[in-house]
Amino acid sequence: MKNLAVYIDKIFFFILIGGSIFFTSDKLVDPQLMPKWLWTGLVSGIIGIFISVKLLIKSNYVRWNYGFLFGTIAFFCICQTFYGLLEYFKIIPSFYYNQFLTGSFENTAGFASCLCFGFPFVLYYLKCKEQKIKILCMSLCLIVLFTLLLSLSRCGILCVLVSAFVYIFNKKKRCLWIGITVLAIIITTFFCFKKDSVSGRLLIWKCSIDMIADSPLKGQGIGAFAAHYMDYQADYFQTHPNSKYQMLADNVQHPFNEYIYLMIQYGVIAFIIILILMFFLLYCYWKCPLNETFICLLSLSNIALFSCFSYPFRYPFTWIILCVCIGSLIKSVYGIMFTSACINRLFGIIVLGCSILLIISCSRSTKSELQWKMADSPCLDVKEKMRDYYLLFPKLKHNPFYLYNYAATLYKSGEDKKALLVADYCRTYFLADYDLELLRGDLYKSCHDYQNAIDCLKQAAFMCPSRFIPLYKLYTIYRETGDSIRGDSIAEIISNKRIKIDSPIIRKIKEKIKLDRYDFNVLCE
Repeated sequence: MKNLAVYIDKIFFFILIGGSIFFTSDKLVDPQLMPKWLWTGLVSGIIGIFISVKLLIKSNYVRWNYGFLFGTIAFFCICQTFYGLLEYFKIIPSFYYNQFLTGSFENTAGFASCLCFGFPFVLYYLKCKEQKIKILCMSLCLIVLFTLLLSLSRCGILCVLVSAFVYIFNKKKRCLWIGITVLAIIITTFFCFKKDSVSGRLLIWKCSIDMIADSPLKGQGIGAFAAHYMDYQADYFQTHPNSKYQMLADNVQHPFNEYIYLMIQYGVIAFIIILILMFFLLYCYWKCPLNETFICLLSLSNIALFSCFSYPFRYPFTWIILCVCIGSLIKSVYGIMFTSACINRLFGIIVLGCSILLIISCSRSTKSELQWKMADSPCLDVKEKMRDYYLLFPKLKHNPFYLYNYAATLYKSGEDKKALLVADYCRTYFLADYDLELLRGDLYKSCHDYQNAIDCLKQAAFMCPSRFIPLYKLYTIYRETGDSIRGDSIAEIISNKRIKIDSPIIRKIKEKIKLDRYDFNVLCE
């Protein structure tokens, strides 16, 4: 038992890292991301309770085993690398057929961020004196880079190459700057291979800057991007009807830049605070330039760089790495503060309270998510589904995706007015979304409120100008209401509209418009 008590914090940290990367569950509506968050929250709470009890009983208990922490992170980074390779070579199935290489994540961004942020911890073992370990680590580093090349994650490749160059040449300033210059040229060329992707992000950043400009200091609040961004994108295309971005616009839930995302929600003041924190961490490294603190700084640099082009903070693994690295850098300079019994006890009480609240919150969320999945089961009849969704409303009424599903389920069951109330509630407070506008358009149409239906469908058409469905729905409403002039105008737009991605639905729409116009011409003759 004594040995278990000594190693229990290490065991739980190992479980925490493994679960934050690999844990999935088909018992939840979101089988990939939500299980990782719930696992991370619950295990973090358990670790917090264990540490706080240790601090309260043994007030000088402060341990920071770099070898174990770094080794655990490096181990799971390598595990994810080989998992991705097995997926790429079709040895194990991929979770998502429409994604290229995702590993145990729902998106290539999650897979690439895991490898990028864990990569510096693999580099750490290159300082080992044993030649065999050095060769093994070098081989593993090359495998990580090769896997990222297979994933085609430009941001991931950039982060790993920069961190490798900085680690190898950090003592040779001239070589470092030459290497970074050459690397910048290579990466710039590489980014040009996906011009549409780059142009699409430029559109998102343009609209996002307009959002920041509307409330620059304090931001627009938590969840503001999801609640308002697509309206800004729609406004952009209304004022720029011939924009070159029309074929690139999509339904967007994140600006692909964490700094912009931060400023939209919390304002420029929050961004300045983050910059101050960055300089403070650089100061910590300058005061204590150890190999361990250098590795932490390198991983934080990867997070900072990756955040410029993606959404790494969507994943719990990123937050764990952030806490480990910031904790290591601060402890290296201010660790002496935690030798005080009074401070450690106070810290233990705070951690204990937060850990208990975290466990309670995650337990409730887990229960609600499991109930939502059961309510969404195809085995249930309509009445049972309606009852389960209704009972979940008080618990999940702030979750826009639950609200959308609830409204869609009500619509399918013929409860149009109730569905419209839920959809409008979701639209007003939580979500501006292309699919939600289509649903609201259908609901208003079912309630014979044609003008509001037209407004919703027009908004959906402006949100994603390359889509055909909102235009076709508008066309059907105009035909039903006898507005032949507007109907013919929409039919003309659909007939001449460029196809972004061909599909059976688009072909059916174009064929239907063609037949309707042919029948009209025959009648006129």
